[in-house]
Amino acid sequence: MSNVAESAIVDDELMQILAAIEHALDDKEEGEHEEEGYERRVCVHFPDDCPSIFGVGYLEIPIRDFLTWAAKENVGDSRVLLNIRDEYYYGDHEEDYYYQLDSGPVRLLSREELAVKRLAHERGRAEREAERQRFESEMQDDLARDEARRAAWAIEMLPFSQEGAELEEAREASRQLNNHIDDEWDRFVLERETWPTELKNEMEKRERSRLAKLEEEWLEESQRITDEESNLIQKAKARAEQGGSSKPKGGDFKPASGPH
Repeated sequence: MSNVAESAIVDDELMQILAAIEHALDDKEEGEHEEEGYERRVCVHFPDDCPSIFGVGYLEIPIRDFLTWAAKENVGDSRVLLNIRDEYYYGDHEEDYYYQLDSGPVRLLSREELAVKRLAHERGRAEREAERQRFESEMQDDLARDEARRAAWAIEMLPFSQEGAELEEAREASRQLNNHIDDEWDRFVLERETWPTELKNEMEKRERSRLAKLEEEWLEESQRITDEESNLIQKAKARAEQGGSSKPKGGDFKPASGPH
C-alpha cells in the first residue's frame, strides 16, 4: 500500500473519530444524554448456531431486572445489590425496562452445517451430563462442609457469647457513625453553596477539620473492633485446641466492615 493510500485511510479514520466526538458533544448540549453516562443493560450473546436453530442470537436484559434477580438468588448480598439498583438503576429511564430477544446480524448456517453441529452436540451429551453432575456434587459437598464449620464455630463461640454481643453492638455503632459522617459530608456540600463569600474559606476550613476528626474517630474505632475480633478468634481457637474440639477457620467469624 502506498504512503498516500495509508495517509488517506488514517485521515478518514481521524475524521470519523472527530465526527463522533462532535456528535456526542452536540447530544450532550441538547440534553439527550445522561449527566453520568453508564450502561443500563447487559447483552448475552448466544452460540453462533443459535440464530439458525432458534432464530435468536442475543438477549438484552435491563441491569435493574438483573440486580433484582441476583438479590433473590444471593440473600447474603441482597441489600447491597438492591441498594446499587435503587441508586443507579432507579427505573427513571426507558432502558430500565423490557427484555429484547433478537437474532442480530448473523450468518445463517446451511442444513448440512446444522446437521454436523447437532451430531457433535449429541456425541458430547453424556460427557456434559457427567461434568454437570460432578460440579453439582462438589458444590453440595462444599456447602455441607461450610455448614459444618459454621455449626462447630457457633459451639466454640458459646462461652464468649457476651463478648460477641458487645462486639456486635460496637459494629452497629461503627456503622451508624459511618453513615453519620456521610450525612455530614452531604450537609457540608449543600450548605457551603449558601455561605457568604467573605466567610466561605474560614467556614470551609473549620468544617473540613471537624469532618476529618470524625473520620479519624471512626477509623480508630474500626481498628479497635478488628483487633477485638482477632483476639476473640484466638481465644476461641485456643480453647478448641485445649478441649480437642474441631478448629474453625478464623474467616468464619465476620470482621468489622472496612472504610466504605
